[in-house]
Amino acid sequence: MLQAAKKNKRLLIRKKALQYLARREHTRSQLEKKLLRHGELGEVGSVLDELESDDFLSVSRYLESCIRSYVRKLYGPEYIMLKLCQQGFDERVIEQGLRAAKIDWPARARCFCLKKFPSLEAMDEQQRRQCVRSLRRRGYHDDTIETLIKVSHEDWID
Repeated sequence: MLQAAKKNKRLLIRKKALQYLARREHTRSQLEKKLLRHGELGEVGSVLDELESDDFLSVSRYLESCIRSYVRKLYGPEYIMLKLCQQGFDERVIEQGLRAAKIDWPARARCFCLKKFPSLEAMDEQQRRQCVRSLRRRGYHDDTIETLIKVSHEDWID
């Protein structure tokens, strides 16, 4: 009887874990925190070990998911690095993830500027400075910003 109750509890924890993972990727610690409401540490830990071995729980997928999310919101690499370091990821792992994503940062910066200033060609000097400040706050590198501004200057000359 006790064995059946433990097995049911374990199945409930696994089911909850899979429901959470179906919604979005999680780190082990995030999922553990949520699952501790449904079971004890030992039970939760063994379920998480099982999920990792079955590749349902993956740190690399979580990292890729976070990077895609920040890129979609038009954040730059420095901002992404800061946010993921705050979550406990190693800088080298984040850099590898950013390189693997093969993101065209100047194009992303241009999209951000166009969202804020619909016509880059009609921007005056004050708006250009505001755009540069906004890009820096969003974590774009200075060389990316300079590339964008030089390209925009060339557009204005024509």
